Amino acid sequence: MIALAALTASAAIALSIQGCSRRKSAAPAAEPNKPVATAGEPLPTAAPAERPAAARREKPLKPVLSLSANDTTDCQVASGWPVTFMVVLSHPARFGAGQGSPPVVLGSTEKPWLDSLQLVVRDSQGKPGRQVDWKMTRVRFEPAGRLELSGQTTGRAMWRLASQDSAKLAQGVYSVCALLKTEAGEVVESRPAIVRIAQEPAGLSAADKARKCQLLMRESMDRKDWAAASAQIDSFLADQPEDVGGWELKGDLLAQQGKPREAMTAYDTAVAAYAKMAKDSYDEPSQALMAKRRTLINQLLTKDK
Repeated sequence: MIALAALTASAAIALSIQGCSRRKSAAPAAEPNKPVATAGEPLPTAAPAERPAAARREKPLKPVLSLSANDTTDCQVASGWPVTFMVVLSHPARFGAGQGSPPVVLGSTEKPWLDSLQLVVRDSQGKPGRQVDWKMTRVRFEPAGRLELSGQTTGRAMWRLASQDSAKLAQGVYSVCALLKTEAGEVVESRPAIVRIAQEPAGLSAADKARKCQLLMRESMDRKDWAAASAQIDSFLADQPEDVGGWELKGDLLAQQGKPREAMTAYDTAVAAYAKMAKDSYDEPSQALMAKRRTLINQLLTKDK
């Protein structure tokens, strides 16, 4: 009897131990649709909640504005010389940003983009930061109405401070910026162009004479004052008969007046003057000058057919 009781107790203990072992090794049942990590794998993380559409929407791209004064960002002119300001609007993709982005659209047929663009002049000497009112005239712009900027297209606008108006300004250093209000209501500002106005020296260098002539002549040509422009360039060439830029300017003037043969003669004179100046080098005339000659040659050949 005692042996039977001991055997029964041993069997019960063995069954109890086996049951505990099974309970420890059994994996818990996975919940429906819930991923389970296997041994050696990191626990899966829950997918982030989808952001609202308003949060996913990217901010609209802003155009890039660049401003120059007389073809430079640091312009020094004498009192009484005109100053031409050029604003160029570009898509950020032209500078490596926003690649593959949609175009930047400004303005419309009813509200031209140019209405949102302005120049601001500040006195940076004497009274720093003070805004100054300059009498500037908008000379030209392109395109009209709606402007669509991409990696290949730009918008341009030109203003001029006329010679008689620059003569009235106090001498000193001025900072000029271009400001554009975008369709989203944001203001985009260009880097400043510095304009230094000083008294014209008694004796101008040959380079300064050429620069003055170019500025005054361009001003006259934009007004279509052909007589004044012709007098200015002829006076300059009488003093500097071998100046390449002077003959190129004379060609530009004649071409704008619809005189292609006379313009070709002026351009040829410019090329000859350059060859004489650079006879000991392999340099060639500027690509712009040669392109103008090619355009005139094509016009003359077409006209003679």
